Amino acid sequence: MDSYTREETALSFDVLLFDHQEFLDHPQSRQCDPSFMKMLSSIRYCRVEIFPSGTFGTIRVPGKKLEDEELASLSFGFYIERDRILFVRRTGDLAGPVKKLASMTQDCPSPGLFLLMLLGDLTEEDDLYLQQLEEQIDELEDRILDGADEDCSEQIVRYNRKLSEIHFFYEQMINVCERLEDLEESADTAIYWQRYSGRATRLHDYITLLRGTVIQIRDLYQNRQDARTNKIINMLTVITALFLPLTLLTGWYGMNFANMPELRWSIGYPVLIVVSVVIVVVEIWIFKKKNIL
Repeated sequence: MDSYTREETALSFDVLLFDHQEFLDHPQSRQCDPSFMKMLSSIRYCRVEIFPSGTFGTIRVPGKKLEDEELASLSFGFYIERDRILFVRRTGDLAGPVKKLASMTQDCPSPGLFLLMLLGDLTEEDDLYLQQLEEQIDELEDRILDGADEDCSEQIVRYNRKLSEIHFFYEQMINVCERLEDLEESADTAIYWQRYSGRATRLHDYITLLRGTVIQIRDLYQNRQDARTNKIINMLTVITALFLPLTLLTGWYGMNFANMPELRWSIGYPVLIVVSVVIVVVEIWIFKKKNIL
């Protein structure tokens, strides 16, 4: 357990930090609402519950990697009371950000605002991260337009999945901000939650635009794949049409009838070759005239 008491810091409340298993074995867990303990069993999204005994909830911050989202994400529970805030870490590094805030923060009048400052610190670089994602998505679109489609399908899926995860996170955070804003006793402190909610709304809208771009790229990629497939099918159809008359000729002359014409004609074989070539040339000319080739 890491603790930052009001005597050790400039804060007017205590900050406690546990790992999940450590918290389950600690007497502090028996002082918390049972609903909070149930929340900690599986942290899949951001939520908050407000009860007379305290305000508690869970936060799951998406990671900044396209692969291994579960390992890269940060998830923790929080329990807010008047004179303390308690954190229970499930995944990711929470000790560093909490320690930095507890040691450097000089003006934080409430545990709720400490949570807000922590969320702001954890998502501080999301604007830059989304801009980098947008640049990567634009590069992917250029690659598809240039015809280099190796691994493009997998990348589209990963971008769409990651943007959906972040979109869901900020959608939840807007709701969390609205609920925690009501806990602040003065308008001067509640405005900080409004500002963070406004930022979350702006990033939420930005991600919506990026998701629309990924959907357009997916449609573009699918159209190019369909066009390529249609081209292959068209070529196979042309080849089949070219050889169909020749197949008919071989079928006729493969019959074992005694009185077949040209069967004993000395120039019958060369004539058949010439006829076959003429048929193919005429077919190619017709296909080109009809813009099939």
